Amino acid sequence: MGDIGIDFGGNPVPIVDFGLFLNPPSPEAKKATANSIVQAFGTVGFVYLMNHGIPQDKVDECYDWSKKFFALPLEEKKKCLRVHPPTGPYHRGFSGVANTGPVVRQALEMSRDDVPEFPNRWPDESALPHFKDFCLDFFQTCYKSQLDILHAIALGLGLEEDYFDSYHTQKENQLRFLYYPSVDEHSLRSGDEERLDAHTDIRTLTMLFQDEVGGLEVEDPYNPGVFRSSPPIKGAMIVNIGDLLQRWTNDMLHSPMHRVRAPPLKETEEVDSTGAKVKMTPPRYSIPYFATPNLDAIIECIPGSWNETRAKKYEAINTQDYIDMTVKSKQRQYNYVK
Repeated sequence: MGDIGIDFGGNPVPIVDFGLFLNPPSPEAKKATANSIVQAFGTVGFVYLMNHGIPQDKVDECYDWSKKFFALPLEEKKKCLRVHPPTGPYHRGFSGVANTGPVVRQALEMSRDDVPEFPNRWPDESALPHFKDFCLDFFQTCYKSQLDILHAIALGLGLEEDYFDSYHTQKENQLRFLYYPSVDEHSLRSGDEERLDAHTDIRTLTMLFQDEVGGLEVEDPYNPGVFRSSPPIKGAMIVNIGDLLQRWTNDMLHSPMHRVRAPPLKETEEVDSTGAKVKMTPPRYSIPYFATPNLDAIIECIPGSWNETRAKKYEAINTQDYIDMTVKSKQRQYNYVK
């Protein structure tokens, strides 16, 4: 079976060996793995995927590039300042603070690089040679993995494996590098520095790589309002369903509430005015990738998700209209960060 384990007493997110889907020893093993993934997405909305197909050395290299970018002088990073198309589904570029609220982080956001009116924002090649090339290659790697995951979801839902492929050809996706700087104990306890409040994601799905610091918490599906830590697992990708795929499946799959909390404090050699050692959180890096359907795609409840005894809850909707409607209704201003 693809399901490696689950513990609802602590971390509610199951672990699935995705290698049994990508390189199945039998058709039965492939289908069982797909079923395990869909079962996870239908309950907690999250799953850890082991053996997901992206080499660990490539993920590690991505972290290295992310750290190199955030270590650049601020003036260099400002050359990449974020822009947001008035009708587009994504930001592009660098931001040093949140759009709203006290969340403190730095982010670099990028998408497909063939939209002249909304170009990605890159540092000068001389400042960070080969950075752009790596990022675009990693974006493509994530896109391939996205399709693999969608194949598993389709199979687990009883659809043809390629059911979602034609809806995701334009690569309207977003790769984001995130850096949460260290926070001192006083700021953390006073609320001056926060991470990210509970939210859901709005797209098809999100693939997330966490560093060893972690901080992700997921709502327990059996105890609404209770959040459980979902720590990083070396070699695993953590994936969650977005609002659009929940709608697309007529609520068969669950777009989960989740949040980011500050990691435990650690003592430093610095001393405060009382003579006590200053405590700081360690810096945190994460790399989410947001999968989005073609903006002109019509999203309608999938076959088999409704019948005479199960109502069809949602009318067909255009992807772009859905994103605009969802962002406006939640007043998110695209402040969904992991």
